[in-house]
Amino acid sequence: MSAWAIGNLSIRQGNAALLAAAKSDADERVRETAVWAIAERGDASAAGTVGDVLANEKNPAVRATAAWALGELEPKTAPRGLISALTDDDERVRMTAAWALSEIGDAAALPALRTALSRPATDRTRKAQIRALLETGEDPDRLVEQLKSPDASVRAAVAQALAGKGHINPWPWPQPRPRPFP
Repeated sequence: MSAWAIGNLSIRQGNAALLAAAKSDADERVRETAVWAIAERGDASAAGTVGDVLANEKNPAVRATAAWALGELEPKTAPRGLISALTDDDERVRMTAAWALSEIGDAAALPALRTALSRPATDRTRKAQIRALLETGEDPDRLVEQLKSPDASVRAAVAQALAGKGHINPWPWPQPRPRPFP
């Protein structure tokens, strides 16, 4: 609760306490809440520490929140741990890492994102990966090759991205059919 309260203070107050809690508090709920609070404060200078939390944390809920926080902070480049989170054991971490990379738009993530498409994933993760590819500078024409993928979720996500003129936005999720016009 105190990490949540500190998150609502002005940016100058509490940064050191939140960063310390995110890195080393004994309770995983405190670490997760501290990472969330750092993102809510919007201080992009904390991205390096949040990236370290993502790279070193054992709890998948904390790692997923750290990946989300990096997407919210939008640093200029993907911090340590974010690109490697595309291969995390936890599906939610992989999906959130792909979403965060789409928010950051760091082209250094392109090779890892391309590789991520070759691994099994849920439809939500596929959409986040395809969106991340597009937002990090992937040539939409290169995605056409993915329409030959043996994975139906890859083909569906690419078709949706191409239908959207090179843009796919998984938040909020698209409706199954267009909204009727009056």
